[in-house]
Amino acid sequence: TNGDPVLLGRWSSSNSRYFNGSFDDVYMYNKAISVSEVQTLYRSGQTTGSFGAVSLTNVPVSNGLVAYHTFDGKYMSGTTATDKAGSNTGTMTGGMSATSSARIGKVGQALYFDGQDDRLDLGSADLAQDTGFSLSFWAKNASSTSPYMTVRLKGPTSEFSFAVGHCSYTSLPTVFYFGFRGIGTSIRHDDTRYCIDTTLNKWVHYTVTYNGAGKTNASSWRLYVNGVAQTGFSTGANIGNFSNASELGSDGPNGGLPSNYALDDLRVYNRVITSKEALTIYNSGK
Repeated sequence: TNGDPVLLGRWSSSNSRYFNGSFDDVYMYNKAISVSEVQTLYRSGQTTGSFGAVSLTNVPVSNGLVAYHTFDGKYMSGTTATDKAGSNTGTMTGGMSATSSARIGKVGQALYFDGQDDRLDLGSADLAQDTGFSLSFWAKNASSTSPYMTVRLKGPTSEFSFAVGHCSYTSLPTVFYFGFRGIGTSIRHDDTRYCIDTTLNKWVHYTVTYNGAGKTNASSWRLYVNGVAQTGFSTGANIGNFSNASELGSDGPNGGLPSNYALDDLRVYNRVITSKEALTIYNSGK
C-alpha cells in the first residue's frame, strides 16, 4: 500500500539491484492460495516441454493427440486459446477473455464458463471421426442450477455431444448421455456418484472413446470417470439436431443451453485410447 509499482527483475524503483535470469508463468492472486493449489501450479510446469513446432515429448499419452488445450497462461491471449497439438485454435465469445475467464485449474490454469453466454469455438476441423476417436478432460461444475455440462465436437457426417446432468433434473433422467446428434439414438448411463449434484465444485476427470463400430451401438463406446471404466450403458432417445460444430460451454448453436463450469486439460485423439492410457492421463493431473 506504499504506492510503489509492481516490479519484476529489480529490487525497487529507487535502486539499481537488478536480477540476472529468467521468469516464467508468473501468477498473482487476490487471495492466499492453498497448499494443494501450490502443488497444482508446480506440477503444471513439470509437463510443459517444448511446444511450438509441436513437441509433445513430455506429455503423457501423446500418440494420436490431434487437439490439446491446457488453457495455461502462455497459450491464452485476448480471446484466443492455442491448441498445443494441432491447429484447432479456440475463439472465446460471450465476453470471455484470457484474463477474465482464467481460474486455478486441476493442472495449471483452467478456463471458466459463466453459464450465461460463454463458449469456446474450436473451428471447423473434424475431431469426432466416424472411424474412432477419444475425448478426455477435467471439469468442475460451478452451479447447482445449470441443467448439465456439455462438450461438443464436429465430425465429418455428424456432431458428437457429451453431457453430464443433475441427478434431480427430470428432463435428463440419466447422469451421462453422449453420442452423435441427429441420428436417432444416444448412449446413456446412470451413476449418481458423478452427477452435477454430487460433484459440485469438485474436479472430475472424464474420458469417452468410440471405436467406429456403430454410432448407435452401446458396445462401441467406453466411458471412464477418474480413470475408472464405467459399465451399464443403454441406448436412449435422439440427442437432437446438430450444428456440426466443435464448441465448449453450450449444448446448442450460438450459445444455446450454456454450461456453468471450469474446464482443464482438454484432449482429443484420432484413435481409441486404452484403459491403461485413460488411467495414465487421469493420474498425470491427480
